[in-house]
Amino acid sequence: MITLTSTAGGGYGLMLAQSLLALAGMGLLAWIALRYGAGALMRRSHGNTWIEVIERIPLDNRRCLYVVRYGERALLLGAGDGAAPHVLAEFSASELPQAPQKPYTRFDALLGRKEAPGAAPRGRSSAKETM
Repeated sequence: MITLTSTAGGGYGLMLAQSLLALAGMGLLAWIALRYGAGALMRRSHGNTWIEVIERIPLDNRRCLYVVRYGERALLLGAGDGAAPHVLAEFSASELPQAPQKPYTRFDALLGRKEAPGAAPRGRSSAKETM
């Protein structure tokens, strides 16, 4: 008859403790990497940027036009699936027109809601009117 015995000792409790310790160690390494590694590099790149995407206009599901400002220059780029972006035009950034200011509009006005003649405004009925 064959009997199985553990030579390491400790059983499942020790294996559980080792697994939790390894998991905590991996979490600590990930936190350190994000805190002082790639995360710090990502935060630095969003500060003073030289490149700014001014506008993106989709032409269809697979192709887009981009207007990109790079320092004192502006580029019109064409991009699509599976192809490198192409520079379609290059001009001075001062030649870019100013972006139009969008006026503030109330949400009801955007929906075009109008009350029916003689109807009580929505949400303003009182208990006396329903009796």
